[in-house]
Amino acid sequence: MIRRIINIDEEKCNGCGLCAEACHEGAIGMIEGKARRSGVFLLELMISILFFCIAAAVGLQLFVKSHCISEDAGNMNMAVHKAAAAAEVFRSGTDMEDYLKEEYSYYEKEDNTFLVSFAADWENCKTKDAEYTLWITLGEAKQRMVGHFAVKQKNGEKDKIIYEVELKRVISQREAAEDE
Repeated sequence: MIRRIINIDEEKCNGCGLCAEACHEGAIGMIEGKARRSGVFLLELMISILFFCIAAAVGLQLFVKSHCISEDAGNMNMAVHKAAAAAEVFRSGTDMEDYLKEEYSYYEKEDNTFLVSFAADWENCKTKDAEYTLWITLGEAKQRMVGHFAVKQKNGEKDKIIYEVELKRVISQREAAEDE
């Protein structure tokens, strides 16, 4: 049903009230003996518009929140993937630097710490352009190799760790012989 907005010609109105009685929506009222648009109808219309605006704002807020959660979940998934791949290399006993040379164009090494940088789209990049970094720290403790893998997200002055894992493995006889 199409709703029409009424126009009342007050000059022709004789005040009989038949139009007000026939209007089921309450859009016409008798004011001072003449048919006029009812303020109740306008009030209902304003309340309906207000309700629609509130519902739209809540819906938009839910959409934005779900989008942010989806992005965070995607980034967490990539962080886990990058750290797990490096952790598997560590666990297998493969040389970490050989793996990084083969897998990534850009990485840095200082002592036993490797730094692999990623842009916002998780493509390998130079450290100055990085949004995410994979920190790999290798060490030795009590005849075990220890590998610490952390993915950090740049957050202003301070980096935020979004995923980290630490693995330990027994040093093989071959590795012990190479160290001597």
